[in-house]
Formats: sequence, C-alpha cells, structure tokens
Amino acid sequence: MIGKTPITGDPVILAPGRDERPNVYDGAPCPFCPGAEEQTPPEIARDGDPWRIRVFPNRYPPTEHAEVVVESANHDDVFEALSPDHARRAIEITFDRYHALASKAAYVCIFKNHGRLAGASIPHLHSQLVGTPFVPPRPAREGEAFGRATSCMLCDLLHTRSPVRLSAKPSTIAGSRRAARLSPGSSGSCRRRTSTISASLTSWRR
Repeated sequence: MIGKTPITGDPVILAPGRDERPNVYDGAPCPFCPGAEEQTPPEIARDGDPWRIRVFPNRYPPTEHAEVVVESANHDDVFEALSPDHARRAIEITFDRYHALASKAAYVCIFKNHGRLAGASIPHLHSQLVGTPFVPPRPAREGEAFGRATSCMLCDLLHTRSPVRLSAKPSTIAGSRRAARLSPGSSGSCRRRTSTISASLTSWRR
C-alpha cells in the first residue's frame, strides 16, 4: 500500500504484512537453504544444477513487484568470498531481473540488508529487488540533475571534487562523499565510464 507523509506529501510504502516474515536469527529454519525450496514461491530463475543462485517472488512483498535473489546455496557464504565467476553471475542475474521489473514498475530498487542490525531477518546471502509505481523524490531529483548536466557528474565527483578515498583499485574506487547525507556513508564507481552492466563487470574483473 502506498501512503503519503503528512507534511511533504512524499510517497511511502506501507507493508504491515512483512511483520510475518520468519526470523532466522530468533531460531526459525532458513527458507533459503537447499531442501527448503517449497518454503519460497516458485522460482523465476536459477543458475546451476544443483542450484547455486535462485530467484523467486518475495513471499512477503512490500510492493506488487518484489523479488529475492539468493546468491549462494551455502548458508554461511559472504559475497566477497564468492568466486569471480559466481559473483559475476549473481550480478548478471540480478540486473536481468532489474530490467524485467523495470518494464512493469516506474522505479526499481536493488538492495541488500546485511546483518540483523541492518534489518535482515534471514542471514543467508541474498539481495532484493523492489519495483514501485512511483519514482522516489531523491532519485527523481538526481535524474533531473543528470539531465541538466553538461558533463558526467560521477566523473566530476571522482576526478575533480576528490572524495575521501576508502578503497582504490585499478578499475574501481570507493569513497565517502563530502556532505554525505548519512554517517558513515560511501559509494563506489568504476574509474572508466561504461554504458552497460556487462561492460562494468568486465572492467571490475581487471
């Protein structure tokens, strides 16, 4: 259900049904582990047989278009420890689903809650995609700013405004932007501009 904030009128998502989610941290069995496939809606996509990546509709969706990408069959895996091929395939599948949902929703958000303090109820490695019938105010403003710009704003931030660098590699850089909205807050960029996610992944592997 979509509501509005009382002062600004900004849209908000109201999803009280998500309180029914199983909480694995409190002892519930993990619905994402192999052998528990019947505890999720029918899968949309998978990689491998037996599977190593699964995609299915969110059983407790915040909106009409919501999906879960389980990125490993191993309950205790972390993304940074996946093999390059495995990680690449997980990202490719996630963006395939992003494009599929983008044909149905005005805006699609990809996010990952890592750990209980971040709001996760299931520690098993996964990401989520949520499509909304509206474009949230901040992405809308950012899109308008990119549309007005005469040069790539990400390149400008990277090369001329010098973020506080947290990590730098030959193909990517992560940093904390000056005047960040949250503390701590960071973002990452490819050093070289690319037009597709496939090109970005190729750059990332170098």
